[in-house]
Amino acid sequence: MKKLIHLSIIAILLMSCSTGISQKKFISYQDFELAYNKNPDLMKLNLYFNLLNIMVLDSTKKQLIIKSQLVSEDYYNDFIYGIKTHKYTMGFKTGVKNIKEIFTSTVLMNKVFNCISDTLTQKQLNKQINYPIYIKDNVAIVTIEAKNFTDIYYFKLNKYGILQIKWIYGIIAD
Repeated sequence: MKKLIHLSIIAILLMSCSTGISQKKFISYQDFELAYNKNPDLMKLNLYFNLLNIMVLDSTKKQLIIKSQLVSEDYYNDFIYGIKTHKYTMGFKTGVKNIKEIFTSTVLMNKVFNCISDTLTQKQLNKQINYPIYIKDNVAIVTIEAKNFTDIYYFKLNKYGILQIKWIYGIIAD
């Protein structure tokens, strides 16, 4: 069962990369809302948006998405469980007010990679962000990849400019 869940999540991640959405650096929840209001066909929206990330950012469409069977409630619950129960929150003071600024600053991105390196078994991995980054307000869902793993993180920038990072889910390649 766990292997099936892992394979399904890998499929979702690969699908999000291959559907063309990775050409855009940031996808805001508002982008999804505008598209949904124009055409509420979730099958079509699934081609342009990672619906699991959308649900994690804002659960108001959760039941509609789950009812469509495009994302199962188990996948969603796995991600939410990671955010709520992960005991190790990393973070640092950024000096910025908008979460997008973190991803455009080399200095801040180096701090991010140094923070998450403590959670990795190999510290000197060639890590990179797999765009797009999903954003709502000052919260982001960020996928970071290296040669043999993919990790998904929940970033939250508070009003004092402190970035909090929580690991949500990881996939280790064979």
